[in-house]
Amino acid sequence: MSGMLKKWGIASIVVFTLLIAALGGSLLLIFTTEGGTQFAWKRAQSFLPETITAQSVKGRLAGPLQITGLKVTTEGFDLELDSFDFEWQPSQLFRKILDVERITADGLRYTQFGIDEPEVEEESEPFTLPETIELPLDVRLGNVSLKDFEFRSTRDAEPFIIDSARLAVAATMQKIDLQDVQIISPVFSLDGGVSLVTALEYPLSAELHWQLPVPDYPALRGHTLVSGSLHELTINQTIAKPYDVQASVLLREPLTKRAFEVAVGVSPLNLQSLNPDLPPITVQLAVNGKGEPENITFRIDGWAEDPVLGRFDVVTGGGYTAQTVNLDDLTITVPEQPARLTASGRIELADILGLNITLGWQKLQWPLKGEPLLTSSSGTVQLTGTPEKLHAGLDIAVGDNGTITGRVDRDNEFVDLALDWRDLQWPLKQPEVQSPQGQVALNGKVDDYILDVQAGVVIPEQTDATLLLKGKGSQQALQLSQIVINALEGTIEGTAALSWQPELTASVDITGSGLNPGVLLKDWPGRLAIALRAEGGMQETQPVLQVDKLQVQGQLRGHELSLDGAGSYDEKLTVLKKIVLSSGSTRLEADGSIGDMLAVNWQVHSADLGTLLPDAGGRVDGNGTLSG
Repeated sequence: MSGMLKKWGIASIVVFTLLIAALGGSLLLIFTTEGGTQFAWKRAQSFLPETITAQSVKGRLAGPLQITGLKVTTEGFDLELDSFDFEWQPSQLFRKILDVERITADGLRYTQFGIDEPEVEEESEPFTLPETIELPLDVRLGNVSLKDFEFRSTRDAEPFIIDSARLAVAATMQKIDLQDVQIISPVFSLDGGVSLVTALEYPLSAELHWQLPVPDYPALRGHTLVSGSLHELTINQTIAKPYDVQASVLLREPLTKRAFEVAVGVSPLNLQSLNPDLPPITVQLAVNGKGEPENITFRIDGWAEDPVLGRFDVVTGGGYTAQTVNLDDLTITVPEQPARLTASGRIELADILGLNITLGWQKLQWPLKGEPLLTSSSGTVQLTGTPEKLHAGLDIAVGDNGTITGRVDRDNEFVDLALDWRDLQWPLKQPEVQSPQGQVALNGKVDDYILDVQAGVVIPEQTDATLLLKGKGSQQALQLSQIVINALEGTIEGTAALSWQPELTASVDITGSGLNPGVLLKDWPGRLAIALRAEGGMQETQPVLQVDKLQVQGQLRGHELSLDGAGSYDEKLTVLKKIVLSSGSTRLEADGSIGDMLAVNWQVHSADLGTLLPDAGGRVDGNGTLSG
C-alpha cells in the first residue's frame, strides 16, 4: 500500500511539473513570438469592452511591438492614437533594470468631457517629504517621443496642440534625470533637462531654454536655471532682448511654508522696439518682494521717459496680507522740478472690492517742460468704498487763485455729483478765457440722470457771458432741454442732443435775440436775431453735417441784414440749398454742390458794396455758374 502511494505521489509531482513547464512555455511563446502575441491579442479582444478597439497589433510583447488605430471611449474622455511603438529589453528585469529602448506615440488626440470631479478634502496634516524615496529598480528610457498631440477640454473647445515632444530618462534608486527634453508647439517651445535626487534635501537642478510667440510683438525667448533643493530652491530667469528682463526667485520650503524672495529687473526698454505702434516711451523697472502667500511686502523703483513730456521717476512700496493690498507710499517725481505726485491707501480683495485711496500732488505744471500753460500748487483726490457704493472727493488749487472742489457719490445705480470752481483761466499768462465761478450738478440713476450746469465766462477786454445748461442723460446719450447763454448784450436759447453710442451724433435747435457783434468786432455794431437748426455726427470715422435752418435778421452797421440758408456736408459732397444774403442794397444768392465736380449757381446785385463790407465801394450786378 505504501509503495502504491509513493508511486502516485511521484506521478503527481511529475504531472504538476509538466503543467508548470507547459504553462511557462506557453507564456514564453506568447511573450517572445509574434504568433504568440497575435494569439493572445485575439483571445483578449473577447474580454475587452466595446469602447476599446485597435486596428492592428503587430510584433511581440517582448518587443518590438506596434499598435495602430487605438480608440478608447469612456464617460470621462475620448482617446485616439494613430500608432504606438514600443521596444524594450525584458531580460534586463533580471538585473533589476527597466530598459526601454523606444516609446513612440504618433497622432494622439484626447478629448475630456465636462464631468464634475469629486471635491478633494484638504489634508489636515501638512505635506512632508519622506527622508528618501527609492525606486524598486533602475529605469532607462532611451527615447520617448510624441508627435501630433491634441488636447481638448470639451468637445467644442479649441485644441491645445503639441507638434512634437521627446525626452530620455535615466533613473537609479535615488536619482532621476530627464535628459534631452524638447517640446515644440504653436504656443511655445522648450528644451533642456532636469535632475532630482530623492533623498536627504532632495537636490534639484534644471536648465531650460524656451520661446513663447506673442502676436504683433517679438517672441519671448527665455533661459531658466534652477538649483538647490526642495527645501531651498533658487530660480534664475532671463528674457532676451528686446525685452531684456532678469529675474531671480528664492523659494524656502516650497512644498510647505512657500516663503519666497523675488527680484525682477527690466533694463531700459523702448516700447517702440516691441511694436512701432506703441508710444515712443522708454522705461526701466526694478521690482523686489518677499514673504509668504498670505503676507507679502514689495518695492518698485523705475522711470519712464517720453521725448515730449520728459522723464518721470516712480518709487512705491507696500504689501499684501489677509486679502488686502496696502499701498504704503507711491511717489512720482520729475527730475529737476519740484513737482511731486503721491498715493497711499489700501485695496481690499475680498468678495467685494474695497477701496480707500488718497492721491495728492504738489507744484504740478503742464506742459512739464517749458513755459507752463497750467499749474496746480496742490491737490487731493480721495476714493473710498466699493465699485457699487463709492465716494470720491477732490480739492484742487489751479493757477494763482483758482480752485476746483467737488464730490461724487455712487450707490449702486444712483449717482450724485457736485462740482464747483472759482477764478479759473486759460492760459495762465495773458489768458484768453476766464471763468470767475461755476458749478455742475448731476444726480439720478446712471442711465437716467439730471444735469445742471451754470457758469460765468469772460473773454478779457472783449465780453463776458453766463451759461446755463439743463437736461437729462444716460450712459449713451445726453438731452439738453434748456440752453441759455447771455452774451453780446443779448440772449441765446434752445435745446440740443448728443449721443455717443452706438455712434457719435448731435443736434441743435437754438434762437438768439439782441445780439451785438460789435462787442467783439468794433467795426460791426448791430442788433441781430438768429435761428439755427442742424444735426451731424460721425459716420464710419468721417464727419457729416446737415443744416436745416440758418436765419439771421436785424441791423448790422446801420443796414438791414437778412440771411437765410440750408445745406449739408459729408466727405464727398457739400450741398448749398438756396443761400440768400441781403444787406442794405446788396443781395447775394447761391445754390449748388461742391464735390468731385463743382456746380454752383450765383448771382449778386448791389447798388453800393459798402452796405456789405466796410472798406468796399462801387456797384455790381451779375450772375453765373461755377463748374468744373
